[in-house]
Amino acid sequence: MAADPFEERRQRIIRHLNRDHQPELSRYLEHFASLPLDTAWSSPQLIDVSLDRLLIRAGDGNHYTVPFLPPLSSWDEIRSRTVAMDAAARAAVGGPSSDITLTEYASPQGFGAFVFSAVLFYFFSHATLPWVQPGTAAWNVVSAIFPGGPLWYRWVVKSLFWPVILLHTADVVIMDLTRLRKHGVRRGSRVWWLWVTNCWVEGITTFKRIDSLIAAKRAQQGGKTK
Repeated sequence: MAADPFEERRQRIIRHLNRDHQPELSRYLEHFASLPLDTAWSSPQLIDVSLDRLLIRAGDGNHYTVPFLPPLSSWDEIRSRTVAMDAAARAAVGGPSSDITLTEYASPQGFGAFVFSAVLFYFFSHATLPWVQPGTAAWNVVSAIFPGGPLWYRWVVKSLFWPVILLHTADVVIMDLTRLRKHGVRRGSRVWWLWVTNCWVEGITTFKRIDSLIAAKRAQQGGKTK
């Protein structure tokens, strides 16, 4: 039985959009289907395509129809139409200003993990300051291990609190404006929350990790286009 060229092309389109254009599928869901960020940007999958619509499964497991208005007259129109739809979605909901779209989160490794743990330990130390009182076990432990003793320990921990809060909050703002927004990470999405929460704790070393991830994606993209 001869292969159906119509079906073969339809399947190629589905594979191509799922493999290379997930950010576009997310923008279609966010703009044309009016889905919330977490749903639209949680691993969408194109399930079916026809000359009059896209059928996309969103992160909530439901299928959503994004119509072609007007319907396509042939498959030859699909590229120009999907590009135009993505431009409309970008204009409405925003989009990356870079050629690299960031869709994943990378957890702290190596020195970054050390910094992350150290900052968490600092916040633990600040939260437990009321326990460091004369005659307590905490007071005796600090006396034994901290240079300067418990009084100096309490002063240092208290003095660092607001500078740490302000500096790490500034890091988050810079991360959002110069990395996340630039590379298409939608505010309020799961990936956005992971990066900004990590950055607020870890601080400046988060930038090295996200820059390395972006550089790797750019190198991979360059390899694909050669």
